[in-house]
Amino acid sequence: MKELRYYEFEFFPSELNVSKSKSYYDLHDGKLYSDMRNKYESKDYLQNKFFFPKNNEQYSADQRIPDQEIQFYEFYLKEISNEPDDFMCSIEINTSLGFFVSPKCKELLKRFELPSHRYYPVKISLEEDYEYYFLLIAKEELHINYEQSTFVERYNKTQEISIKKFQDLLQLNPANEVGPAHYNVADIKEKIIVFDIAPDIYPVVTSTNGFFFFSERLKLALEQEGMTGFKLYEAEKPQFFLAD
Repeated sequence: MKELRYYEFEFFPSELNVSKSKSYYDLHDGKLYSDMRNKYESKDYLQNKFFFPKNNEQYSADQRIPDQEIQFYEFYLKEISNEPDDFMCSIEINTSLGFFVSPKCKELLKRFELPSHRYYPVKISLEEDYEYYFLLIAKEELHINYEQSTFVERYNKTQEISIKKFQDLLQLNPANEVGPAHYNVADIKEKIIVFDIAPDIYPVVTSTNGFFFFSERLKLALEQEGMTGFKLYEAEKPQFFLAD
């Protein structure tokens, strides 16, 4: 097997590069907000629509791309922002679902191998309007060789877990006051991931914390094009390989 080099993705607003006077705490939850920011219990709140999409067989949108059309309401840049970045997030949308990208970034990503995904148009405003996209990324159709990969218990990393397909990572939660029946990720962590086809963006399949890893060739392209709004750190765990 060939070992692959991946980098952990982190949002990093461009303002933090140019001015130490900018407060990290004003931007660390993202540069974007909407008029729905305090209405997280509403069925119209975007995060709820993505976590409990209709007719999606209990899968959240980051597990399986829903067929239904999801309309984005307008988002705004925080006043502390100088301009929009190519990658942005909002505390209103869990980063496990994806991120906001510029049209320039969308065009660049067309050249790379992405998992199952969908772009949603969204208007972003400050002193002028910007046409952006929300890139939703799902995990179900990743070309992972699960039987050659290694998974362990989250709280006992010496105990390996047999995983043969993506659905083996999930557990079905019954309907409750929070929402309808839905799949959650079981308490499992990946130790070694073996791809049959290596993606350039890898959404961690065992976490709901929104981790993404970018391939080395995508990292170099983003840096060459001067894309903004992120940092990448070489990953130590898990290990990544391409199957023979």
